Amino acid sequence: MEVRYAASWRFGLGSDDLWGALADTDRYADWWPWLRDEQLPELAAGARARFRVAAPSGYSLCLALDLDEVVAGERVVASIHGDLEGMGELRLRPVDACSTDVVLEWDVEVRRPLLRAIGLVAGRVLESGHEQVVAASLEAFADALGVDIAELPSPRPVLDLRDGLAQVVADGIVAGLVAGAVSGVPSTLAALCRRTSLGESTRAAGSLLGAPTVVRGALAHGVVSVGWGVVLSGLWRRRTARSAGAVGAAAGMTIAAVDLGIVARRRYPRIAALDRGPQVADHIAFGIVAAAVLASRGGRAVPT
Repeated sequence: MEVRYAASWRFGLGSDDLWGALADTDRYADWWPWLRDEQLPELAAGARARFRVAAPSGYSLCLALDLDEVVAGERVVASIHGDLEGMGELRLRPVDACSTDVVLEWDVEVRRPLLRAIGLVAGRVLESGHEQVVAASLEAFADALGVDIAELPSPRPVLDLRDGLAQVVADGIVAGLVAGAVSGVPSTLAALCRRTSLGESTRAAGSLLGAPTVVRGALAHGVVSVGWGVVLSGLWRRRTARSAGAVGAAAGMTIAAVDLGIVARRRYPRIAALDRGPQVADHIAFGIVAAAVLASRGGRAVPT
């Protein structure tokens, strides 16, 4: 799940004085009670800050910030790691001697599985926690400095939670259908080489729906393919899509272990009796194709 945030405020304080306050990292914990286990170095390029954010909604985030660029009085650019992965930037724009506009932006992906799940089905929970942390932070900072703060119009939504449940399901259905349509190539080639029945694996899949027939097997294969496609879509992370082939192959082997090693062995002997090699190859092909489809749709990426 991708989270994009952008907001700006006008502080009733000159840029030099405001930067001086921001650079006083020793006071951060006093201003912001949600900050826990903090390790906050000076505000300088190359420094790394570590801390935990305890949101009022009940969840917490463990984060590390690498300060990639620090220009005194102007901006801070940081790489964000941990439960969130991405980039953030803080910019100061002097208005006059007694006021400064501050712009805060970040573009991150949620890495913790539980929070990704919450965001997919109850994004408002994450939004509420984020809003409360931001509001409390601004209020505490303003009180400490004795200044007024006014929020300015934002060029885009203050908080944009991408990859909602509908999009995940839609991507998963497409990936599952496409991958399912071509994933039987390895077992088909094996059957041709060995001159065995081409429909045996399809009929075996039909036992999932009560009878080993080609029609039921094709239907079962489609349903299972879509199901796994949605699962993979929910786990996909955009920033590692460049390794989609390798990650997809690993996902396919994991699915094979579940389908063949656990489910079929325990409940579906007709499937368990199939030649294991071609079946595993089919699953690997499924994972690779599904990963390619998800990557082409701008998805997320299966964590390794």
